Amino acid sequence: MESNIIQNLYIKVQVITQRAKQLQKGARPRVQLANRKRTIVALKEVELGLISYEFTDGAEPIPATQTAL
Repeated sequence: MESNIIQNLYIKVQVITQRAKQLQKGARPRVQLANRKRTIVALKEVELGLISYEFTDGAEPIPATQTAL
């Protein structure tokens, strides 16, 4: 079974940044935290392996959209 936890720190930061932007635009969080800051929520989602990513041509990694947890 493949792990969704990102090991590369550079990629992790890029995915967290993109996910925080998605949350800012209205995406629903995948975790419930007392702290509602979008960067903290994005960090926790990535650390738990709830966010996957894919590379596009010449762009930074983009968190893949998932319909269900």
